[in-house]
Amino acid sequence: MTPAQALIELRAHPRKWLQKHYLKAYAGVPATFSAQQPHFGNTGYVDAAGLVGVAGGNVFDRSPGTAKKFGPWTGTDRRAFTFDRAGGQAAFVGTSVTALAINIPVLDSATLNGNYAGIALDDLGTALNCNFAVTTLLNGCSFIVDGANPHVRHIQPTGGTTSAALRNGLHPHYGLVFGGGGNEYDHVLEDVTIVGVRRGGGWKIYAQVHTRNARDILRVVKLHG
Repeated sequence: MTPAQALIELRAHPRKWLQKHYLKAYAGVPATFSAQQPHFGNTGYVDAAGLVGVAGGNVFDRSPGTAKKFGPWTGTDRRAFTFDRAGGQAAFVGTSVTALAINIPVLDSATLNGNYAGIALDDLGTALNCNFAVTTLLNGCSFIVDGANPHVRHIQPTGGTTSAALRNGLHPHYGLVFGGGGNEYDHVLEDVTIVGVRRGGGWKIYAQVHTRNARDILRVVKLHG
């Protein structure tokens, strides 16, 4: 599946796609809620060096629940994909495509001073030209989804606040909080990719939970839509 085909499939059947394809999403540099054009493409992994960095490296497909060696990375069809800015963290396997997406920035919890009510949320309803919404990986953070026309926020525990304290402090005030340190995901052992997909004028938002080191897909949870 080429990146262009994968992007079409992700929008058409997001839950089914996320159950079969490992996705890592990076929002890029901007610290504001804004439309961006991240690159989208295949990514792979080498034996011990993390993301593929050199041509000819041995890559693995670890999604879902596999560790199959494919040999040289050039031309290999991957099931692991990433949204990333050009020249960013990802090492793309082969070519990539760009996709207009809304960037959901990260808010440090230290700026809240323990006041979890009334946080200014980002309104996905204003992202009229974007079909995707992306944010950085959750590995202890909480993600808020509130309202029928979803308002969202990605909050990182900082300033001595634990993942559990952040999650528990947010829960009474918002429609849905997907956070570490509770029942949603294990922030010690798991990472979470959040992706929003616009379909038929409305948004569907999913959390793909995967193991931190093995990169196996554990479950896909619908947060909205």
